[in-house]
Amino acid sequence: MFDHIHTTNDVVAGRYRIVSSLGQGSSGTTYEAEDVQTYQRVALKVMSFRGMQGWKQLELFEREAQVLSHLEHPGIPQYLDYFQVDSDRDRLFYLVQALAPGRSLAALVERGWQSTEAETKRIASEVLNILIYLHGLTPPIIHRDIKPHNIIRGQDGCIYLVDFGSVQAVLSHATAHGSTIVGTYGYMAPEQFRSQAYGATDLHGLGATLIFLLTGCHPGDLPQKRLKLMFRDNLQIEIKPHFASWLEQMTEPIAEERFITAQRALAALKSVHLEKKSHDTSSAVEPSDKPPGSRIQLKRTQTKFALNIPPIGLQTETFFIGATISVLLWNVLVLLKANSAPPGGGMNSSILILCAVLLSVLGLRFSAVAIFELTGRTRVEMNEQQFRIKWQTLWSGRQVLGKVSNLSKAVLQASYTRGWRQVDACVLPATPLPHKFGEMLTNPEKKWIVQELNAFLEEHH
Repeated sequence: MFDHIHTTNDVVAGRYRIVSSLGQGSSGTTYEAEDVQTYQRVALKVMSFRGMQGWKQLELFEREAQVLSHLEHPGIPQYLDYFQVDSDRDRLFYLVQALAPGRSLAALVERGWQSTEAETKRIASEVLNILIYLHGLTPPIIHRDIKPHNIIRGQDGCIYLVDFGSVQAVLSHATAHGSTIVGTYGYMAPEQFRSQAYGATDLHGLGATLIFLLTGCHPGDLPQKRLKLMFRDNLQIEIKPHFASWLEQMTEPIAEERFITAQRALAALKSVHLEKKSHDTSSAVEPSDKPPGSRIQLKRTQTKFALNIPPIGLQTETFFIGATISVLLWNVLVLLKANSAPPGGGMNSSILILCAVLLSVLGLRFSAVAIFELTGRTRVEMNEQQFRIKWQTLWSGRQVLGKVSNLSKAVLQASYTRGWRQVDACVLPATPLPHKFGEMLTNPEKKWIVQELNAFLEEHH
């Protein structure tokens, strides 16, 4: 931790006069200061090199300055300056932002302020709009430390999100990994203890903050069941059941069971009818009618899709084509043996050898088809974030993995021609290559699969 470095009326860098201390944290001390050139009130955050407990603190401080310099949102105090001051004994790093007028939610509650349901929803909406902006950047910005101390409410009701000392830019667009655990106990999502962060991580922090406003209890002091906050019995005011359910979904311990995005959370908050609760998503969604006689197995819930295509059995067409190739290859080999001795038979032998090679290749091809028909299984699995397509035969298998956000609408598309007949496949368009499966199914089965895939994808795009 850092000791108070400045006192009232100290002037920093000949420009910023200290007015008062606003707070102290792991990344430094923040002061209210006045710019003596513009008379603007600013938030001046300072970190001492001597007071650091490791290089990671400096890395986070510099990252905060870098990120803030590129942000522009009315709910985020404007970045003004970043500089350092050297002395004989120390080096001080400074970050300057416009001062967010008002008090933190934590300070308001400490002073006896009680939020109403309507005001809590309004605060939630304001913060979600800030998160929509942050998570929509390239790369997305994850705050990682949303809590009552970092949300400022002005006297006019305006809401500001401050303290980006734990911020993470998610270069993979999916999850952030690091070697340092950041966040605040009680408001941290479980995945943060594994040094991971997602967009849904910020939703957990916001949900826990709103629960604090409604209960007056630190989330870490509330009863829990399997890491789930059991807050309903501790509410200080009566709230509508659908809002309580919304808060439960925001703070689900498993990230995949929270709202997928801040947009989805905001839409559910504004909706009269709450999105189906994540802990109810284990109940199956009724699929459309499966084609009669089909052995395909499908289980679809609000958050998961699992399609299992069992072996279809050796098809009559495959059997007769394979048998024909075998008979032809046998006859060619007999002729090849008979014509190998006579003089002048070199040309005939060459032609027969070529025929034998071609028939052998075709035979291998249809043998592979027959093996897949007899033993091949295809499984398509999806959740709200990822998908997997797995092909498995008796001796081998392969799979592809990817993000659901990269998939487009499923379609039926020509895969190959068999004789004079076009064979379609179920295709999931993706970058760089589309994913095809189900060529051996009947056309009604393929159309049904495409319909069910699109029903699931439409809910999560």
